Amino acid sequence: MRCSEFDENYAICEKVGEGAFGQVHVVKRRDSNELHAVKIVKDGDAEARVWKKLKRYEHCVELLDHFVDEDFHYLVMELCAECLLERLEKVPCMSGLDLVKILREMLLSIAHLHKARIVHRDIKPDNFLCSAPSGGIVKLCDFGSAVELPKDGILHWPTGTAPYMSPEMIAGTGYSSKTDVWSLGVSAYMILYGSFPYEPTKVSAEAMKKAILSGVPAPTYLPVGEHWAPNEEPPARAVNFVRSLLQRSEAERCNSSRALTNSLFTVSPATDDITSRILRLEPCIQQALKRCLEYKPRVNDSFRRSWHAPVSRKPSLVSSCSQAGEVEPLRQRESRLQKRWSTSLLDNPKMASLLRRQGTRYRHPG
Repeated sequence: MRCSEFDENYAICEKVGEGAFGQVHVVKRRDSNELHAVKIVKDGDAEARVWKKLKRYEHCVELLDHFVDEDFHYLVMELCAECLLERLEKVPCMSGLDLVKILREMLLSIAHLHKARIVHRDIKPDNFLCSAPSGGIVKLCDFGSAVELPKDGILHWPTGTAPYMSPEMIAGTGYSSKTDVWSLGVSAYMILYGSFPYEPTKVSAEAMKKAILSGVPAPTYLPVGEHWAPNEEPPARAVNFVRSLLQRSEAERCNSSRALTNSLFTVSPATDDITSRILRLEPCIQQALKRCLEYKPRVNDSFRRSWHAPVSRKPSLVSSCSQAGEVEPLRQRESRLQKRWSTSLLDNPKMASLLRRQGTRYRHPG
């Protein structure tokens, strides 16, 4: 599909995310006023192919449309409420049963990929979203690093975010779908303890990789900065579950299907003390958010200028989005964007053309 078809079907609203390879915006479908999200990337063929192979699954963000032009790919997907960690930060206390539900849904999404012989390769808390403001269900997103397993089941090219990389990926000896299981273990560890399992003295990707590869210092399985009050610590079976995912030996580490049979998920709630446990994970979640930010890929200014996506200024769109409470009023957002960037959208011919087609005027900031 051509970009003109994207423009005919969707109006671009505010930017909600930016990564090393593209941006994510809220979009409004013109014929139904439905709000979705669009990921705009320079090369999206491989991601779209893998995403489509996953088909529709409740714990994976659904791909709705795919448009292509000379410069960009537009991957339209369902719109989720917020990142999992951001949602958990708003919940001062959590029942043990809710914790089990979250961990299981995270694992179900990975198991679905592996059943289709797809490896995500960038499992981390940032890539788990909540479907609704009240929590809803957990969904896995961002399939930009995902690939299909070759016939021998072994991959060799390292990719992803350093703190979540498995020892075998860093070692360069080849890795399987179990690398995602390790990454899930790191993500679960972050939720429970507010830190990474391996914490080098220096905050850098290389130092982190060395710590993971050497296994020193070993994970403490203790929260950052303070100790839990009695009966507030994670249930023992939750801790054992995380330990099983963080087996350093790939051969001894369970695969995603086997992990779903862990006792954490199979014990009947009626006979399980987890249902009566109240966990105060808020301090750990706050620490986890800080640690995630330290290793978040930096986006340089030239990248921002080249990807400064269009923002619609049509009064009807601003009004409808504001009333729905789904999107920040676009004029306020635009004002902040003008202060943040010193280069006009018109410096990017592709985006300028898209703005003109949407009837948007944009003056040079400053």
